[in-house]
Amino acid sequence: MPKHQHLNPNVQPLMPNTKNILLSLSLFFALESSYSQPITDQVNQYLRDTGGSIKSDQLLKEANAVEVISSASVFFHDTLSQVRVKAYSLISTVGLQSQKVNVRQEAVSKLIQASRDRDGGNVGTIWSSLTRFNKEDFSSAAKDSLKNRIKLKPAHLNDLLKLMGYLEMKDMAEEIRPLSSSANSNKRDRWAALLSLARMGDATSVQSLMQRVQKLPVNDDVVYEVFPDLAYTRQPEAIRYMITTLNSDEKNCLSSDAENETAIPCAYRVMEQLAPVIEGYPLQLDASGDIKTKDYVKALATVRNWMKGKGDNYKIRRDTF
Repeated sequence: MPKHQHLNPNVQPLMPNTKNILLSLSLFFALESSYSQPITDQVNQYLRDTGGSIKSDQLLKEANAVEVISSASVFFHDTLSQVRVKAYSLISTVGLQSQKVNVRQEAVSKLIQASRDRDGGNVGTIWSSLTRFNKEDFSSAAKDSLKNRIKLKPAHLNDLLKLMGYLEMKDMAEEIRPLSSSANSNKRDRWAALLSLARMGDATSVQSLMQRVQKLPVNDDVVYEVFPDLAYTRQPEAIRYMITTLNSDEKNCLSSDAENETAIPCAYRVMEQLAPVIEGYPLQLDASGDIKTKDYVKALATVRNWMKGKGDNYKIRRDTF
């Protein structure tokens, strides 16, 4: 045979675009294979994967929500804390994006069940996730489960107390009230119990709360740490106090520029805190919780004028945490 064999001129070489097509087809079939994979297996793969993102759209499809929640709940007793909390987060994500009340209620029910986790950090994550659900997502059975949980004084009890206040579980008021006493709980839980009762509309608790807050100087610490709690109560007295600060030009707070801190009115902070609390508010928040504006001075003037026009005839939202 000759040392070099000539190519057959009738056979065309594989062109680069043909290679790309074949590669795309192989990737397509790989994706098709993952999509045809049972949901249970996909949940298992996601929870065992060290990566954080959900790689399969199938896990977030409304049609698969119930199966995903059921499959993820199998991992509630996993030996690895990070796997368990990942399961809780998946259930929360699937539940929150669902438009079906029964799915959202199932997610809430499973999360409350998971609150028996022995890892305190995981329990805190669960309470935080539950605050993002709507009130109607909590069935009577779910609320009964919360009542049983409070008796066991779980981790992050303060967050559970505020969750119950948000749900306005007024039949629990007399059980929560003793927790607002120094003889029965620590400082953090006492404060949360007071806030919970105030959110439920307990007049004595609202009065006690306002007396304490009004003794404090209005500065960065109070605006950052205490004013969000005032907003949480949704009580007219608390919101009016915040609006008083909104209309004040006293420069008792500092700008967020660490390299060039300057005194500014605390009104700018309160302007953001009131946005999710008052219905029809003229400004909106972005995903990070900041006011959507490039001109904060103009935004503050807009809110002040709007509030002035409303007087006391604004409506406080109670549908969110």
